[in-house]
Amino acid sequence: MGVDTYLPHTSMREFHAGCVKFTHASLKGDHWRVTVFTRGGAGYRLWGPRRGIRDAFKTIQKQRCRGPKKPIVRSVGSTNRRERVMRAAEPYGLNGQSQRDRAFTLTDLITVLAVVLILIMVQLPSAATTQGKGQSASCLNNHRQLVRAWQLFAEDNNGRLVGNLDGGDVSNVGNSNKTWVLGWLDPTSDSPFPAQYGGRANTNTYVLSQLSPLSPYLGHSPNVFKCPADKSLSRGTKGLPRVRSISMNSYVGVRVGPYTSGYKQFKMILEFTDPSPAQAFVFTDEREDSINDGILFIDMRGYDPTAPSFYTIVDYPADWHNRGANLSFADGHTETWRWRDSRTMPLHRAGVPIPLAVASPNNPDVARIQAATSRKITATP
Repeated sequence: MGVDTYLPHTSMREFHAGCVKFTHASLKGDHWRVTVFTRGGAGYRLWGPRRGIRDAFKTIQKQRCRGPKKPIVRSVGSTNRRERVMRAAEPYGLNGQSQRDRAFTLTDLITVLAVVLILIMVQLPSAATTQGKGQSASCLNNHRQLVRAWQLFAEDNNGRLVGNLDGGDVSNVGNSNKTWVLGWLDPTSDSPFPAQYGGRANTNTYVLSQLSPLSPYLGHSPNVFKCPADKSLSRGTKGLPRVRSISMNSYVGVRVGPYTSGYKQFKMILEFTDPSPAQAFVFTDEREDSINDGILFIDMRGYDPTAPSFYTIVDYPADWHNRGANLSFADGHTETWRWRDSRTMPLHRAGVPIPLAVASPNNPDVARIQAATSRKITATP
């Protein structure tokens, strides 16, 4: 559409044509006086006949417009006549961009959402890893405090180790001075201690902070008995958080005898010669569906003489820490062990106890645990 169409036959205030805006157009005789502004902000004042204005308009449009928009013509009422006002398909902003250019399109929005989603997916593993490392560090600190309390108890008792009872003995308040911790944990049948002694074992912090022989060395804090990665609840899928997730090596501490006969039961701290204090673990994390009393039973069959076909997992160590568990040793140091065999890490099912004493032949994790547990009283030549 040419400039002849744009210029009315009388004076007008303003109209748009493509990227060019005409203002203050006035007609004197056969000459027009026109002020022109382009999308980029350039201004021109034109004076001349219709043909001259037309030629100037075309020149300005070629130089200043990029792909001029197809104008939309609309008629507006006037007191004297109907005036034809040309308006661009898209009004322009101060910086020369159209509203369409400045606004988000659906494609832009989808692209932004996709980028944000990708960033979240990239960060999630990192966030989970960071949280897991923090929980593991806190758990290791709990282990350091526990094993130090265990050492101090032995120093104050002429080298005698704290007791390590199991089964029904841990539900009797009268045995509080005979075992390092009281309480049988279970989603449905945990120890029902009297109310003055803290109530049911799953949520009982009293037996930990007040009745444990180690509590005076722990500032009577119950928190060190639980790993922060243990999210188990007192009634399986509901209830309050349980209070303990740590168990003691069944061959460490005063008790009736070893789980596997013929192996050492360490009752004095000076008895740690083989394995040495740096090799023998005292405490470890135990799975929430395996833990009950405060003892981790370990079957030593297949250790001496070596017979991997006899390997058995009685109680299951935890796998919360990147498929592994934290352990503390008789010399006071701590370690994180990563399990290699999937049989050491069965599927977790909240509130459902895991089968115990399960055969696990040729499991390298069993061999590693046995090596840090005990030795035969009379070693096989």
